[in-house]
Amino acid sequence: MRINYDRADDAVYIRFSEAEYYQSDEVKEGVILDFDKKGKIIALEVLDVSTRLPKASMDSIHFEVHNPIKKHPAKNSKAAVG
Repeated sequence: MRINYDRADDAVYIRFSEAEYYQSDEVKEGVILDFDKKGKIIALEVLDVSTRLPKASMDSIHFEVHNPIKKHPAKNSKAAVG
């Protein structure tokens, strides 16, 4: 995931996937979703973001992952015996 905030353009762009862009849909004025060919959301863009969010929210980004995916050892892996 990539998050870009452009102060000059007053826009936030959040890219969820590197899948190839297919089309966009402006779901509300200034709020745009980008889709891949399968109809999955790959990005979100918010224009005029300073008028839509509190100013303090654009000064820093706090990112949380709830219930992260845990890596498990391969089922057929053999431990080295020495």
